[in-house]
Amino acid sequence: MKIAFDLDGTLIPAPGSAMAVERLGHLSRAISRQRIRRNAPDLLASLRSRGHQVWLYTTSLRSPLHLRLWFASFGVRLDGVVNHALHQAALANGPIRCSKYPPAFGIDLLVDDAEGVELEGQRLGFPVLRITEDDESWCWRISSAITEFESRAYIAERR
Repeated sequence: MKIAFDLDGTLIPAPGSAMAVERLGHLSRAISRQRIRRNAPDLLASLRSRGHQVWLYTTSLRSPLHLRLWFASFGVRLDGVVNHALHQAALANGPIRCSKYPPAFGIDLLVDDAEGVELEGQRLGFPVLRITEDDESWCWRISSAITEFESRAYIAERR
C-alpha cells in the first residue's frame, strides 16, 4: 500500500504550534532546522517494515532530494516525494484542478491536516485521513485506518 504524508501541519509543526516534536540529532540539524513530529520517524519506519511504501506529498517547493536526505537522517527511507512542481506537471493537461491528487501517483491513502484536502478527497473520490497538530493518538489513528483499508481491500478481493 502506498501511503503519503503531508508535511506542514502534519509531520512538521507550524510556527507557534504545540505539536510534540523529536529532538534533532546533529545530522538532521545540519540538513534542516525544521522539527519533525514526535514518533514520526518510528511510525514511518514501521510502515515500511510492514511492506508499505512511504511517500511525502507537499504543496511546497522543497526539493525531493533534500527531503529524502532529511528523512534519511531520521532513519526513514522514502519511496517517493511529490512536491508542488511534480504535482503541477502531472495534472497540467488534465481536467482535474485541486491542491493534491494522490491517484495521479498511485497513492492509496493520504494523511493530511487540511480540511480543504479532506473535502477534495470526498469530492474526487480518494481517501484522506485528516489528523490535527494536537492529536496525541495520531499514530494509532493512522495504523487503525491502514488496517481498516487493508481489510476492506481483502474483502473486495475475495468477492
